Amino acid sequence: MLAWTLSDSYYELLHQHIQTEKDKKRKALIGRRALIQACREMLRLKDSMHEDNGTRQAKRNKKFETIKQTNKKTKQEPAANSPVEPFSRISGTAQHSSGGLSP
Repeated sequence: MLAWTLSDSYYELLHQHIQTEKDKKRKALIGRRALIQACREMLRLKDSMHEDNGTRQAKRNKKFETIKQTNKKTKQEPAANSPVEPFSRISGTAQHSSGGLSP
């Protein structure tokens, strides 16, 4: 009789443990789903804020084009008759247009 009672108690404890584990997993799953839902809501709100000024991608493209245009304007080649003289890497001196080297 004692063995029967211990056996019942063991199965009852095992069943409680399994239920507890199932509850933990269910709560974790609910927590993950809530987190995913909150993230989606945050992204939706963020996107709706950008709809007034156009999409985020369009804003990025416009910003990129502006930077590209600015870089083109500032990166113009010097004219052929400019006073800038080439630098000689070998001697470390500037070459004059007359062909001679200056120290």
